[in-house]
Amino acid sequence: MDGALAEVKRTRAGRNVVVAVERGVASLDGVLGDRSMVAKADNYGQYAEVELVDGTDPQRLLQAVLGTGARLTRLEITEPSLRKIFIDAVGPDAAPARAEGTSPAEGAGGAPARDVLRAHRRGAGASALDA
Repeated sequence: MDGALAEVKRTRAGRNVVVAVERGVASLDGVLGDRSMVAKADNYGQYAEVELVDGTDPQRLLQAVLGTGARLTRLEITEPSLRKIFIDAVGPDAAPARAEGTSPAEGAGGAPARDVLRAHRRGAGASALDA
């Protein structure tokens, strides 16, 4: 992945949604597990960060959530965080790989972590990820 951080985030726009319902998102397990619309869901108890399958309209997620009878408290279409972009680029195994002897400057996917962090410090005009 090459380009400015803002450009990298823009390419992923519309696919990331934060959803929260009263009494926690455990009641949404069926919706969040629907792989025809949800590529990945990180459940944080009171809310979930959802990555939609390419081409899925966030309105479909909204309809599915409301269809459960849960009382919606938040539904927000968001840009992915720098952390999420980094994890997607280097893979979730990057931290354990470092513990097993991989260079701390390089993640499992080969993207130098220092380059991602340096780009973040420089802002949107910097080269974000070189994977």
